[in-house]
Amino acid sequence: MLRSITLFILFSSIFSYSHNPLPENVGAYQQFTCFQCHNTWPENAAESGSVQIYGIPDFIEPGARYEVDVVVSNTYNNASWGFEIASFIGYQGPLLQAGSWELTDPLKTIAEVANNVVYIKQTSDGTFPNQSGSASWSMIWTAPENFYGVIRFYATGVAGDGELGNLGDYSYKTDLFTTVSVPDSEYPVNVDYYNEVVPIFQGYCMGCHLADYQYNDNGLALDSYPNLMAGGNTGPAIIPFDAENSLLVKAIEGRAYESDGVSSMPYFQPLINETLRNVIRAWIDEGAEEFPCILGDYNFDNQIDVSDVVQIVDCILNSNCDLNSCADINEDGSLSVADIIMIVNVILEG
Repeated sequence: MLRSITLFILFSSIFSYSHNPLPENVGAYQQFTCFQCHNTWPENAAESGSVQIYGIPDFIEPGARYEVDVVVSNTYNNASWGFEIASFIGYQGPLLQAGSWELTDPLKTIAEVANNVVYIKQTSDGTFPNQSGSASWSMIWTAPENFYGVIRFYATGVAGDGELGNLGDYSYKTDLFTTVSVPDSEYPVNVDYYNEVVPIFQGYCMGCHLADYQYNDNGLALDSYPNLMAGGNTGPAIIPFDAENSLLVKAIEGRAYESDGVSSMPYFQPLINETLRNVIRAWIDEGAEEFPCILGDYNFDNQIDVSDVVQIVDCILNSNCDLNSCADINEDGSLSVADIIMIVNVILEG
């Protein structure tokens, strides 16, 4: 009786995921692949077959939709097939969902969310029993709207022989890196920290700069505004209104030296695209505020009213205006009667 129970448990564990494998098994950071269970043969045995991701170009457009195909091929096995795929933001670091997935054949594929990441896998009908040579699954992936940088795709696949549970099966893994194209634009103004700066940090920086982990224990965490402004072991990372001398900008522009106590960043990769560096630079030069500047708001109270007008008149008369304020509503680099007139009009228009 005990032996029967043991065999039942063994074979239940072998067959229970053939129609819907567990999520978080695509081979990304600290994840397993199909090889965790299907390990008779070496993973990615070249002579036997492969798993491939098709439909993702080297450069993708923000918000664009792409038909993605995952194809598992095998020379020897054709009893059953399986796969799993997911997409992540950035070169490395925390596994943050990139874009969105849409099933085109719910009969053969299923989506499951684990730790806020979507994993697409085969269903029972999607195992394609006794289909020779290869199997493929199609789905739609939509690129993120507000992220510019690297996207990682990881996929794993299995070709089963249909005998003795997982024994004799072949397993494969692959990854694909692409880049969301950065649109041509003028030098940025009124940069929004959460919508424009944070996505850059997520894509390029947070793998090594989190509150509970920093590569080389550098102390700098970029996962919240207070942590960013607190700086790291080498001092403040940002000097509001002074991007040129801010350590963060020096690092991402390749101007950081040993005397600064940091290296050029990202540490393991080429420099961030210049357009994205300019977003961070502009944000710092505008004051590195957590929330966007409101044009005409001289005293930074997030509203435009008579008090702004009074203070601007006073600073003009005394020649001591703070040009780093948001009051330069006509953006000509100075505060004048023209700005006052425009601010008054904004107040009157409600």
